[in-house]
Amino acid sequence: MDRSIVSDLRDVPQFVDVVSERIWREWWFQQGSTQAEIRARVEESLDARLIPFTLVAHREGVFVGTASVIENDFATRPRYGPWVAAVFVEPERRGQGFGTALVTAATETGFLIGADRLYLCAAPVNAPFYERRGWRLTEADVEGLSIYEKSG
Repeated sequence: MDRSIVSDLRDVPQFVDVVSERIWREWWFQQGSTQAEIRARVEESLDARLIPFTLVAHREGVFVGTASVIENDFATRPRYGPWVAAVFVEPERRGQGFGTALVTAATETGFLIGADRLYLCAAPVNAPFYERRGWRLTEADVEGLSIYEKSG
């Protein structure tokens, strides 16, 4: 990934629009959320709080992918948190290490700011990606997804 960078969104706010749009299209469009609602959530990552934060992978100034750490990504599981969430890599960039870089950076940063454990939810098709990176299954088939955890 030469000349590729993973940055905190606070350092590259020019990517707010594309991050918001990709997250909205990937997960929220079908559920009836508006792009403005998702943008407002993404913009929460721009303030001085530790969580939420959003990371952006970019190459030569072009958006490649994103990942966030948020307080809760699964309302029916409030005992879990914080969460690595909204991991997205542009389809044409998948399989090139960007997802690994984003998840690693999100996890390391989450532990660095004080989380003892992080969680994520994954569709069955994506589960092997996380398992290969040391995430352990916590709960299977929760509304069609699996919940994983990683300790710091």
